[in-house]
Formats: sequence, C-alpha cells, structure tokens
Amino acid sequence: MSREKLFFLFDANNQKSVRANAVLSRRYARYLVPSMKEADVVVVLGGDGFMLRSLKKILYYRQSLKKAGRPEPDFKVYGLNFGHVGALLNPCGRFDLLTRLGQARVVPLAPLKARILKTDETYCRGFAFNELSVKALAHQMCHLFVSFKTPTTWRGAPVLGDGVIVSTPAGSTAYYNHAGGTPFPLGSALLGVQSICSATPLREMVPDTVRISIDADHVDRRPVCVVMDNQVVNNVYGCTVKLDRKNAIPVLLNENVRFDVSALISGRARV
Repeated sequence: MSREKLFFLFDANNQKSVRANAVLSRRYARYLVPSMKEADVVVVLGGDGFMLRSLKKILYYRQSLKKAGRPEPDFKVYGLNFGHVGALLNPCGRFDLLTRLGQARVVPLAPLKARILKTDETYCRGFAFNELSVKALAHQMCHLFVSFKTPTTWRGAPVLGDGVIVSTPAGSTAYYNHAGGTPFPLGSALLGVQSICSATPLREMVPDTVRISIDADHVDRRPVCVVMDNQVVNNVYGCTVKLDRKNAIPVLLNENVRFDVSALISGRARV
C-alpha cells in the first residue's frame, strides 16, 4: 500500500479529529492528493455521525459525476474512530496507517433507497446507510401497515406503536438493536425490520432483495415522519424501501472491528 494516494476528511466540530488531521497530514504528506476524486483511499476522521455524513457526501458526489457524464472515482473509504462507539470505524492508536490499510478487508456498504410520499401529494427520495425508520410525530401511537414484496410473493403486517425500523447490517448494532432487534454481521444478505414500542410487535429478517412498503393510516390525527440516518422528512403518508446495490461504497475495516456478533449482542464488544 506504499503507493496509495490519500485524502483526509475530518470533523471540524471534533477537536480530536482536527488534531489527528493535522498530525496525519504531516506524517503522510507525500501520499496526499488535493481532491477526493484523485484518491485511492478517503480516510474519514470522526465519529459514527460524521462517518454517515461522509458516506452520504461521497454517494451524492458520485451521483453528480454520473449525471454530468464524467467517470466515477474508484476510491475506498477507511474510517478512524474519534467519537464514541465507532461501529463503522477502525480504532485509532499508535500504528502505521499504510500498514493498517494493507491489512484491512473491503466491505461494500449498500444504502437503503427510499421513495417517500408526503401528505401534500409530492414525492421525495433519500438514502440511509444505517437504518430508515417511520415514527410517530404526535403523542398517540401511529397506525402502520408494513408489506414485503418480491416479484412472486407479497405479505403484510399491521403495526400499532411508535414506529418501525428497517436496518441494514451496518446499522443493526445501533438504533435497531436498542429497539429490540438482533444484530447481524456485515456482509449478510439480509435486512432487519423491527417495530418500536408496539402493541402489535413485528420482528423480521428478510432477504435484501425484498422491497418493503410502510404505509400510515389516519395521518391527520396520527402524523408520522421518516428518518434516514440523520435526515428527517415530516408529514408523510409512507414510503417504499429497497437496498440499492448500485450505490454501494467500499469501506475498509480491520479484522478486529465489529465482526464478533455474539459479543455485540451481549454488550461485550470493544471497538
């Protein structure tokens, strides 16, 4: 990896990542390139929230190049944890970055792609690398209907409660897990669906080829919102969700990060 071209993204609101960027930029100055599109590896310095924002930034950047008819960059993403949990980041410490890059494995992270119908009869779209949730906006429980569709089958289930979460493997140790879902490892061809504080509990593991629709009833009295990682869309009728493999981003993870699922479930995981 000695010839890797590097580009650093750092969280300007996190003093640890600001200092790390200064130190690493000096140490690896000979490998730095001035723009992301020239890099072989984009190194993200920050916490989970900044990592998710960076992945979305990269996704939209690639889409803008595609729309302009320009070639998409072929870089990978390597995160260093300067936050708290760091589920998609590698632990920092005394190490040689180039050696760590050479030892890392590539995990393609595909986002959920949502098409959302709003109460004003307009549509919007969004992406989520961790999870998408449909949640109640009022003090009353929301009335949802969740359906699972393939080219040959269809089934559905009602949910009366605070909402529903659809999680990728990357997000299965976060909000989805805290709501009662069981984590599943990166690389699993699955999506997790979990109700939130529901009178009609729903817990499903479905193939990631399934299209999931979530529709809300009585939204005039029981309004709902859609949350996609850190993006919120208020006052919606519902949405359709599907994994978008075409927009997968290759992320580099060292072997000691987030692969011991039994430890994650028991709370013994260290990252």
